[in-house]
Amino acid sequence: MKRFAILLAGAACVGLPQTALADEHAQPAAETAAAYPPLFAAEIERSIAFVDDAMAEGVVVPQPKDPGGGYTHEQHKKNFRVIYQGGQLFRLTGDKKYADYVRDVLLAYAAMYPTLEPHPARKGTQSAGRIFWQ
Repeated sequence: MKRFAILLAGAACVGLPQTALADEHAQPAAETAAAYPPLFAAEIERSIAFVDDAMAEGVVVPQPKDPGGGYTHEQHKKNFRVIYQGGQLFRLTGDKKYADYVRDVLLAYAAMYPTLEPHPARKGTQSAGRIFWQ
């Protein structure tokens, strides 16, 4: 599982020239956003704020227990968005902090996943996931 998580984190790098992976080639996020048309720049800024806020909280991967709408359910949905947007921000800015955070979240899931049983909030005989209840 650990290898799988590392491969997923590495997928954020696909298509980047090797120089974009080095810290000295990273562009500040504000500089990156300014290089794009206004609507796209606004979306980059929104993503930066969202991912930076998640990074400030640290890696939060709770044990699944809630059905849709509960805290753990919503946190796992948020983590998916952070993983995706963090990977995209790394591709756009070259800032390694985004790749590092995505890697850390994926490794946390890789460590937890083998310990999970079917989700505790499943209903009756429905096929339950491990992270989500349905």
